[in-house]
Amino acid sequence: MSSVWALQDAKSKFSAVVNRACEVEPQIVTRHGQPVVVMLAYSEYRKLSEPARSPIDVLLGGPKVDGGLRTQRDKSAARKVVLA
Repeated sequence: MSSVWALQDAKSKFSAVVNRACEVEPQIVTRHGQPVVVMLAYSEYRKLSEPARSPIDVLLGGPKVDGGLRTQRDKSAARKVVLA
């Protein structure tokens, strides 16, 4: 079977459409030949509808470094640069 269903077929085979959406891939339902609805597994919907995390949340949620990070600047003399 295809992943595109005419509305009449989707109505008459609703259980099959639901099963395919859960087990195989999202199912597209058309009306008058135009896509109008996508049926997908609830777990996929949840992934798509999660709010985006801010960059700060991503950084703070990363792995922790044992012993911390060196945060002091190296105060040794800068190297000499010869410009030609």
